[in-house]
Amino acid sequence: MTTTSAVVQAEIKTAEKTKQTVDIEPGLRADYIPAFREKRGGSMAQKSDFSAQEWEMLRDTPLVVAIAVAVAGGSGLFGSLKESIAPAKTIVEALQGNNTLLREICNQEEMKTAQGSLREQFKETEFSALREKLRSTALSKVGSALDLLKQKAGDEDHKAYQDFVTKIATRVAEAAKEGGFFGFGGERISENEQALLKDLSTALG
Repeated sequence: MTTTSAVVQAEIKTAEKTKQTVDIEPGLRADYIPAFREKRGGSMAQKSDFSAQEWEMLRDTPLVVAIAVAVAGGSGLFGSLKESIAPAKTIVEALQGNNTLLREICNQEEMKTAQGSLREQFKETEFSALREKLRSTALSKVGSALDLLKQKAGDEDHKAYQDFVTKIATRVAEAAKEGGFFGFGGERISENEQALLKDLSTALG
């Protein structure tokens, strides 16, 4: 995940530098003020609403999904630069969006922590077993994360997270053709990726 980490971190760092906020008072951002959030349709969930274990699951799930789809494609752990950039692009879009929960999940420090967490989880896994373990972990985490958001967050956050994970999975799958020669003549999305995307779609509802 070294190349992926570097690409993701570079994209996030750039996004955080260019992110514009509206200052209501010194040190405060408009979207963190309850009255302002209410005008936008209700208070959004944020990190402080969840336990450490719950937050780890919400934070790690999108990256597990991205890696699971990349490995399902058969090109290895983000075998191409396009596959590495695909999740980074989606993360940057979330950073620049209006959803507080996604912005907190996608900030640079949280993503670095998520990458370290996943390395720890899978470091003892034999490569031959990695694809299936990633697949089962991704599906399990997606279901648990969405159930958690149903319990502790509003419909807006649930839908935003659902769309975010779906977009990451789809973009990684579409990032590189499989089975071709230098990208020519291969499948746009491999059979293994299609199967995983179908299962993820079911888990995502």
